Amino acid sequence: MLATVALAWNWVLIADDGLITHRYVENFIQNGDPYFNLQDRVLGLTSPGYFVMLIASAAIVPLDIAYKLLASVAYLTTGYLTVELFAPKTLLRRLLLAGIFAANLHYAFWVFSGLETFFIPLTAVALATAIKKRSTPAIFAIFASAIMFRPEAWIALFPFVIASVILTRRQEKSAPFNLHVRQLWVTAVGVLAIASIGSALIARYYDNFVPLSVKAKSSIGIQLNSTAVQEFAAESIAPMNVPIPFGYIIGVLLIAAMSYLILRRFRLPEQQTAVPAMAVGAVVFGAYLLLTGAWVWPWHYIFISYVISVVLISNAETLLRASEKYGQIGVILIVALTLWSSAEYGNDKNARTQSFYIEQMQVAGRYVADQYPPETVVVVGSAGYFGQETMAMTVHDSAGLFTPEIVEARESDQSAKITDVIGWDVMVCHLSDSATNPVDRCLSEESNGIATTNFGALWIIENQK
Repeated sequence: MLATVALAWNWVLIADDGLITHRYVENFIQNGDPYFNLQDRVLGLTSPGYFVMLIASAAIVPLDIAYKLLASVAYLTTGYLTVELFAPKTLLRRLLLAGIFAANLHYAFWVFSGLETFFIPLTAVALATAIKKRSTPAIFAIFASAIMFRPEAWIALFPFVIASVILTRRQEKSAPFNLHVRQLWVTAVGVLAIASIGSALIARYYDNFVPLSVKAKSSIGIQLNSTAVQEFAAESIAPMNVPIPFGYIIGVLLIAAMSYLILRRFRLPEQQTAVPAMAVGAVVFGAYLLLTGAWVWPWHYIFISYVISVVLISNAETLLRASEKYGQIGVILIVALTLWSSAEYGNDKNARTQSFYIEQMQVAGRYVADQYPPETVVVVGSAGYFGQETMAMTVHDSAGLFTPEIVEARESDQSAKITDVIGWDVMVCHLSDSATNPVDRCLSEESNGIATTNFGALWIIENQK
């Protein structure tokens, strides 16, 4: 696992949305304003808890190091708790099963992407540990903290907790859950106090309580079609999606075969009742992604990726108990397939980030920052890498992450253009680099602009007021 941390630290390029959070943090550190655009009271953050952790960490080390340190701690903590929960005490078996977790570079990739989605699997394994110990106060506290760090975490964790408690209570001779009424009251008061402080701060600094990024994405609407199903299937099985045509089918068949063996041929150990419970949480969360349109953002699959690792670890441990020799062969096969699949996945994502966000979006940002005054209002399709180069400017994401006007407009008309509802000076429009008539394709008939230059697929359009 330490080797995976070292690899991911140097291998993973930060996601565009991760840099959106960084701009919030940098504006707060430098100006005392927790906003993406200075004096713009829009809450676009999806994790106030992670925002506070980044601020505290950035006070000690540079921000580009701070987020990686947080990711390292989260990754190693999740890995350690997973091995403790699902692996036996035999050193060799623990090392073999830890190798399966470490081989899931898809999971590691999104942990180190600069996003806060790693809190869902981290709190899931923490909940599994608390359920094993039958500690109701701990279950309540962990569940509440998960929501504070990633609000939609409850969609995955609530069905997991319910299923896990039911399976645990059905175990023969299982100890009852300890209510510890006094501890439960203390925990509830503490959680309520933290939530109240957070709510007060949000009311103090922002005009919207629900993150506008959530409203913007939900306004896109459901996109359930054959493409959605195919993309969902490929992303869901990404840790075992061998890079050949329909390679994800291999992963599905392998997991199905191993799950059949553990459920039908071998007795499920008590400490592994969390495995089917986590599978329930993954299925519910997957349905949420598919049915709401959230399937288009790949970092949302990190919880499903983690559950795949847990299923593989649990099944491999069962096979090792049944046959040490064949179990070791199975573990080696799993590690090889997982490394191959998820390394290819991460390399493809890095290549996309390098070619589009760094070599085009970042370069376009530098150009705009050099050519236009700080008071320029810019509309851009993706605000992370671009926004890092234009810190003094007002930058609006055309998806509506920081623009209430376009969110309201698109709730009634999906075709509404941001340039028709807000004042703007420059637009960075994404078309092909050989596009003709970029102005006509990027602006409506009500707007008037001129294309000045392009950086690959990004066209710089000036507003001709």
